[in-house]
Amino acid sequence: MPDKKPVMVELFKQPMLVLSILCALAVLKSCMGLEFPGPVKKVGLEGIEFLAEENRATFESLASLEAKINESVVRIEALESASDRPDGEVESRAFEAAQTVSDTTAEVARIRESRALDGAKTRGYIWIGNYRDAWNPAKLGHSDTGQPISIPPALLEPGAEYRVLGNMVLREGLPANNEQYFRGQASLGVVPRGSRISIQRQPVGVNRESATQYWVEVELLRDLSGE
Repeated sequence: MPDKKPVMVELFKQPMLVLSILCALAVLKSCMGLEFPGPVKKVGLEGIEFLAEENRATFESLASLEAKINESVVRIEALESASDRPDGEVESRAFEAAQTVSDTTAEVARIRESRALDGAKTRGYIWIGNYRDAWNPAKLGHSDTGQPISIPPALLEPGAEYRVLGNMVLREGLPANNEQYFRGQASLGVVPRGSRISIQRQPVGVNRESATQYWVEVELLRDLSGE
């Protein structure tokens, strides 16, 4: 008959090992102020697996910070070059830089599609481009082909689905046409390039000195294609 004693010893060892690890983690957090990625999901021979929790405030701040940096870089470059560019052109470039972020930041600060499926829908406002006889640029693409839209803002109907053509900063509300403008609306994170959205209401054009900039309320949709 096989010796069952080593087996029983190993069975008792595992709970004690787990308990010891959890106690050690509690002591480290309490006495040394160490922070961990989230609650413990699994403890095993491979190590400790934490249940990752998205820190929404961190993601929102990250997106907002890069947007501000992007805008500042454009303004600084314009000053350093001392070019003869019209103020309107600089303003337009600085504005556009503040509405998009890099792929790296988009991956970290992206608004997860799963949030839109948890009962609370993910909604907010994004800039979709400047329009005067044509989009320049267009930040919305057709949902099937991804090609930039060409129809005027008045024909963008609520409920229609599109794809965003940049890593767009999602803002809490419609910016007011004042000195604060988009800076007066908090960033909710980033809607990554290629994400599917649905328009919630007619786009609103904000007439700035440099261009008429269109904003629209959108809802983030789950990409059923798995992309």
